Amino acid sequence: MRTTGLAAVIPAVVCGLCAVSPGTPAAGAHETSTVIGNPMAGNHGFGVVTRRDARLGGTESGSAVAVGGDLALGSRYTVAPRGAGGFVAPGDARPTALLVDGAVDFPGSAVDAVLRVAGDRYVKVGDLGGGARTTGMNGTPVRTRLVAAGAGYGTTPRVELTTAQPPPSVGPARGLIDFGTLFAGHRQRADALARCRATVTPRDAGGATVRVRLADDRTNVLRLTGARLAGIRVLAFENRPTAARPLVIVVDTTAEGGELSWRTPTMAGVGGEGAPYILWTFADATDIALTAGDTLTGSVYAPRAELTDGSPADIEGDVVVRALKAGPLAGGIRNAPFAAEPSCDDDPAAAPAHSPSPALSPPGAPGPEPKPEPGPKREPDAEPEPEPEPAVPGPEPEPAASEAVTDARPPSEPSPAEPSPAPRGEPRAERAEGAEMADTGARPKLWLLGAGAVLLVTTGAVLTRASRRDHRDPGE
Repeated sequence: MRTTGLAAVIPAVVCGLCAVSPGTPAAGAHETSTVIGNPMAGNHGFGVVTRRDARLGGTESGSAVAVGGDLALGSRYTVAPRGAGGFVAPGDARPTALLVDGAVDFPGSAVDAVLRVAGDRYVKVGDLGGGARTTGMNGTPVRTRLVAAGAGYGTTPRVELTTAQPPPSVGPARGLIDFGTLFAGHRQRADALARCRATVTPRDAGGATVRVRLADDRTNVLRLTGARLAGIRVLAFENRPTAARPLVIVVDTTAEGGELSWRTPTMAGVGGEGAPYILWTFADATDIALTAGDTLTGSVYAPRAELTDGSPADIEGDVVVRALKAGPLAGGIRNAPFAAEPSCDDDPAAAPAHSPSPALSPPGAPGPEPKPEPGPKREPDAEPEPEPEPAVPGPEPEPAASEAVTDARPPSEPSPAEPSPAPRGEPRAERAEGAEMADTGARPKLWLLGAGAVLLVTTGAVLTRASRRDHRDPGE
């Protein structure tokens, strides 16, 4: 496409904005020791945590679930936290099993979906239209249900509880957890783990079998590339991990461009008793897909990645990801909270490009602002040459409101659903302000000022479109 003089200035302006981004840490820094601690300590008792949207379908989660965006319902799913305790919201009498900071996306859910919250625990929804009714026609208390606005008691899709939760307690309840600060800390700790020096040497045992032996009284670090991990069919343990010898598996997906699709290996020699002491760390991954394989023993720690779980095998541990799509054939998430406190020696050669300062904030405490990082590479949109006065995009339409109702009737059996669309970005409008100027007769200066104003408006429109395509936190 032929480039006009004005259009040629826009890349220069954009590049000028890029030039002020902070640089990456200098290579060759001396090796230091980092105490990371339990990265899950700030999750408020939730075992499944997402920064953005989630879609739940398939089987169940044995841990409480916290969604930082909207929640869509796939096929039948149950949230049934194991054990006592958990997050209790101010004013509530029971722990929260399901927290949604955004809205329940009923239009984007399967038409026959039912998400059941078991254990007489509560649900908290940030964006909830209407109210919750916890009594039937004769005033008898019944179980609380959340359905789409205007829908009846027994309709689907729905979220149903096994208890009668007071209507004001259901929602709106936005901001109970600061997901932005929480995930800034998660990305910081994931980067610290990505700098850990390898202490475990995998030994090939023939074919696609790899054997490992863990050292006592230290954090054991196994470093793998994405391609190496995808090629392992059996990961055999000569001794199982414990609190005194936890295992951190650092997976580097740089060569795969942050995208990894893999069949989980059979983990021989380790079972559920070792799950709380294994941490799978994907600091740089943006998209992870589980396709098949055996039970994934250990917690998945990928705060920049969208996890697509299409494997019928279970995950035994915590899950911390940017976004989650589970189902309809996904296995369950077993309750096995990560219970170790890793520490390691830094390997300067392994420092990720987006790594912040080695200094860490305590888990759960607000960390320093992460440095702005580019998101995954995207193909540029085909854009026509800029018009002199592009229209400023209007606001997005408001989503349909939802309400919580109750019903004593048993739920129907839903069937698997199609995957939901990807989460939408949050628009950000740019506005240029101009000042009125007197005509002094200097027409060339006025022409330059007018061209500059057009450039600012055009650049704002371009940035707005980019924001709509990919809205992310800095460093996400």
